[in-house]
Amino acid sequence: MVYEAAKVIVRSCGCFSLVSFRRGLLAWAVLGMVATLVIPRPVLADDSADGVIKQIITAQEKLGHVNRRIAKQRLLADQMSDGMDGQQRLNRLHELKAVYQRLLNVLKKSTNLEAERSRLEKAAESGQAVFISETKPYSLTLYDSTLDELAALNQEQSLLQASQKNTQVKLDQSREALEKAEQAWRRVKEEANNQDRLAAVELDRELAEATVQLAGRRLKDVQEKLDLVVLKRNAADQKLNVIREDLAFDPASLEKVMAGIDERKQRAGRYLQETIEAQKRLENQWQKDQRGGASQRVMEKADDAREAWRQTYEAALQRTEEMNQLLDRQQQLWGYRHALLKGDVASKDLTLWESEATAIREQVRQSVRAYQTGQVTLHARMDTMEKELTATQSMAARIYAGLQLDALKKVGAIGQDYLSLLLETEQLTSRLLDEIQLNAPPATLWDRVADARSRLDTLWNFELWVVDERGVTVGKVITALGILIIGMLLIKWISHLIVGRMRKAHLEPGSAAAVEKMLYYLGFLVVLLFALKTVNIPLTAFTFLGGAFAIGFGFGAQNLINNFISGFIIMAERPIKIGDILELGDQCVRVEAIGARCTRVRTGENIHMLVPNSSFLENDITNWTLADKRIRAKVSVGVAYGSPVEKVTELLMESTQKVENIHKDPKPFVIFDEFGDNALAFEIYFWIRVENVIEKKKIASRLRYEIYSSFGDNNIEISFPQRDIHLDTVSPVQIELLKSTDGKAM
Repeated sequence: MVYEAAKVIVRSCGCFSLVSFRRGLLAWAVLGMVATLVIPRPVLADDSADGVIKQIITAQEKLGHVNRRIAKQRLLADQMSDGMDGQQRLNRLHELKAVYQRLLNVLKKSTNLEAERSRLEKAAESGQAVFISETKPYSLTLYDSTLDELAALNQEQSLLQASQKNTQVKLDQSREALEKAEQAWRRVKEEANNQDRLAAVELDRELAEATVQLAGRRLKDVQEKLDLVVLKRNAADQKLNVIREDLAFDPASLEKVMAGIDERKQRAGRYLQETIEAQKRLENQWQKDQRGGASQRVMEKADDAREAWRQTYEAALQRTEEMNQLLDRQQQLWGYRHALLKGDVASKDLTLWESEATAIREQVRQSVRAYQTGQVTLHARMDTMEKELTATQSMAARIYAGLQLDALKKVGAIGQDYLSLLLETEQLTSRLLDEIQLNAPPATLWDRVADARSRLDTLWNFELWVVDERGVTVGKVITALGILIIGMLLIKWISHLIVGRMRKAHLEPGSAAAVEKMLYYLGFLVVLLFALKTVNIPLTAFTFLGGAFAIGFGFGAQNLINNFISGFIIMAERPIKIGDILELGDQCVRVEAIGARCTRVRTGENIHMLVPNSSFLENDITNWTLADKRIRAKVSVGVAYGSPVEKVTELLMESTQKVENIHKDPKPFVIFDEFGDNALAFEIYFWIRVENVIEKKKIASRLRYEIYSSFGDNNIEISFPQRDIHLDTVSPVQIELLKSTDGKAM
């Protein structure tokens, strides 16, 4: 708290120094001197051997002082002069004594740790840290024992690191408690009128200070132990490297290991035999009690015991099989280790062994977790059975209850051996993996390529699903897609080639387009079936896709299917063809392409429209060029009343002769249509050939030019609307001229 207050003051002066640099500099100097002279500095503990001895002496002195205070407080308590406060003070003194006693014990242990550390450091400097009792070449047993030692040191280091964190947390908490105790002591000291309260808070502060010293010493003790473990680990690593350089594992040693594993297999088989014999003894006892007319309660216990031993037999049978499998795995792993020590192992084999060992280790770890879960239930059943055995009064019932408990204990004993075998197998796989990493040569470019190829093969042969006992792999799907894409490109090229030849043979564009579409869809079906057949994928693999496709058709694709089928009908019946001129509503359009779903048309304004195929079959469509491109057109004209009608007919016929696009055969003809309101109506009919949408209008426009010119030359008036106005009045209409303000007539 004192240091924190000093920091706040110094930072505040730093802020004022922004106003005046000289004032700020002076304030910094003054506060620095005050902080040096007034603020107490923490005394660092001397961690040397002499310093630890001094701390032990100091702790002993404080412990003796606390003992004297306790004796004095007890005397006061016997005289009943202190009451409840005196008893509380006595309890606090006992707590203080316990803290000093633990501190003294930690300091004494610290001297031993310091001596051990000095010994290991000197041994490491002199090169005597690595001591090997055997001679070269070293055995695999020594190698494994060194690995065990190193694994134990690693585990101890992990535990010490966790303990270091916890001890640091406790030290921080003790410091916070000390800070609060000091604050309380200062507040009570300022009051200066309650000596009993001051003595109590002084005792609390002393206890908090001792607790901080104990926590700090424990943290230092953990750090020293951690340093010792690091030194031992370094020595074990050096020893392991020395052993590894001259390690020998001859065939005789391997045979000895294999023989030991075979012996364990036989011992695992004895579990099953012992279970069978126990079951036989139980059956004999059950038959004896049944013939002897035992009570129903006893026979119920007998049935429970028989069921328990039946379950024990099944568990023993299962565990025996699993243990034999684990022992077989161990023999396989020992064989790999022997081959590694002999050397000359291919990189491919190392990769295979590594994957196998990794899979075995993962399986073993899963088995360990499953076993631990089952043990909780087993121990709960054993506890229940022991309580029931104690509560049973009948001797015969107690016998069967004991047999039932023996069955559960037998399961536990088999499980313990099984767990031990699991842990051994896990340790063996871990060591094999470490040795593979050490013996693995640097990966060459070819090894990397081979590894990538292996991974690609694994992915290529990965099964997505199985249909009719045929696996559909990733490779088959990719191959089928490749065949399909290449086949579609080929079919498209062939269809274009065939249609090109057909067009050169003067086949109609519409027929050529229909043939092209039919060839494309037929080719797609053939290529799809060929692709599935090539990669041996049965069509039943897509049954679920067909079902989903059918549902989609039923609910969301009515219009799509309608247009799709209409497209095929249009291609087959050919009510419209490419190049046809159609009348859609109030527009004339030309057909450019007929697709599977829609038809593309273009208007005279060069605007493209996409018309659904179903519209051509469901609605009335005028096709100008369905049979041929000749159509009959007409132009209407009206002349004024009084015009020579015969001359008008002659001029109209002459006008058609002047337009070259009007066919001479069939011959044009004129119809005197009617006597109109304002004109005599004539219509001239003629035949033309239409190649595009606008051509009909262009020919009709040219004919109107000729008619207008011909009528003008012959003084024939083209009539226009006229109206005669009749005013029905009683008197004549008076007309009057008025003058405007400027004097002009209006």
